[in-house]
Amino acid sequence: MKKTNTRRGFTLIELLVVVLIIGILAAVAVPQYQKAVVKSRFVEALTKLQAIGTADQVCQLNKGSLCDFSELDIEAGTDLGNLIETDNFFYYPSAQGIMPNVSAYAVYKKEDVCLCYMNNGEIWIKQNDSCLGDETSFDYAQLLGLPEEDAKGSSPCACC
Repeated sequence: MKKTNTRRGFTLIELLVVVLIIGILAAVAVPQYQKAVVKSRFVEALTKLQAIGTADQVCQLNKGSLCDFSELDIEAGTDLGNLIETDNFFYYPSAQGIMPNVSAYAVYKKEDVCLCYMNNGEIWIKQNDSCLGDETSFDYAQLLGLPEEDAKGSSPCACC
């Protein structure tokens, strides 16, 4: 009877090729995952900001002056009087004293990025204005498809 040569296991080269392929896939997937996480945080913030801005406009119409969060008919996070805090953002109503035509704005805790809800319903973004720290790790305006500057190079939105 003839004995057949049966091979069991993998060679070192085959294992190295598999590890290399997994490394390349991880190098491509991790940055895309990070972008998806950041985008989901900002989409949640945009939704809250629109709700806060609308509630603030309604409150100002009823009251005739600027409103605190305690006066708004909204539950969006931890109420700290003149701001609301969530895991990733600080939200402020009634930004007319700071920025004209801005009914609410949000400041990202992790990087120098602000979102502004305008009285006309537009949302603007401002990043890297040296208020909260170093350069941002993403181009948030491009990632979210939001305007950062108008044709004149100015922005109605600011972090500070």
